Parts: sequence; C-alpha cells; structure tokens
Amino acid sequence: MKDNFDELNKALNTASDIVKSEPKEMKIVKSLKSEDKDIQKDYEYTRGNLYSLIEKGQEAINGIMEVAEEGASA
Repeated sequence: MKDNFDELNKALNTASDIVKSEPKEMKIVKSLKSEDKDIQKDYEYTRGNLYSLIEKGQEAINGIMEVAEEGASA
C-alpha cells in the first residue's frame, strides 16, 4: 500500500510506521455539586480581587498624575 510519505521515506532511507487506529470513545464526566460551589466561590473571590486591584491602580495613577502636575508647575 502506497502512503503519502513514500518519496520522503525513500529519500531518508526510512520506513513508514504509521498505523491507523479507530477513534476512542469519549466519556462525559459530570461535575459534582461541591465542585460547582467551589468554582462559584473562587469566581466571586477572584472577581472581587480584580475590582480591588483595578481601583488601587487607578488611585495610584491619579497620585502619580498629581505629583507630575506639581512638578511641572514648579
């Protein structure tokens, strides 16, 4: 049986060892209720932290801008 790599195998003096296999059956894993609660809790905690970080970053930028304006006035 001729495969797509015959010329390449010939040039490299190798043999093709490609074996076709049937796709494996996929299993669906159901999430557990406790994991759902943990995910929701983690989401809310992370979201709160992100809002806090953004607010602190904005305050820092405002402070930097005030210092820069005072330096420009002098």
